[in-house]
Amino acid sequence: MDQERISHSLTLKGKITVEMTIQALYALAKACHDHKQYKMDHRTFEGETRFNEFMATKSQKDVEQLLNSEVHLAKLKHYLEEYKVGFSYQQKGEITYLYFESKNRLLAEKAIKDMLAEVTKTPDKLKDFAKNVLRKPHEMLPEEKLAYYKNYTVYKGMSPVVTKDLGKEKAR
Repeated sequence: MDQERISHSLTLKGKITVEMTIQALYALAKACHDHKQYKMDHRTFEGETRFNEFMATKSQKDVEQLLNSEVHLAKLKHYLEEYKVGFSYQQKGEITYLYFESKNRLLAEKAIKDMLAEVTKTPDKLKDFAKNVLRKPHEMLPEEKLAYYKNYTVYKGMSPVVTKDLGKEKAR
């Protein structure tokens, strides 16, 4: 009888110890998860960020609609990164949407205004800016290249005529 009581007592103490250990591990894991989730929800971004990561935060976002033209988006990214504005963009057809946090609206506007003011000070800088901002054919997407070359074809003279003889030109 004495052995039964001792074994029962040890079993109860072991059970309570295991339950308390599991509860402590659960509380620790929950606290760690909550802290990580809070950090993810309240992250601040500097520069370009992937769209899904940027939209996953709880901060309020503003959207600017940019028309798709020959203006190179990379140059706009460079100017926004100089001012350390966290942003992301999404292209839907002919329109590009620029997303940034509402708290950075004034900073984003200031960056764009400063960029425009710097560019329009002198005509020389305006020409340089136009050269830097216009998209070059090697930076375009295939569809944009086709449209570009349809509009801006340049005549370069007669090209050699190739016959069935591989690599041989016809005599003219």
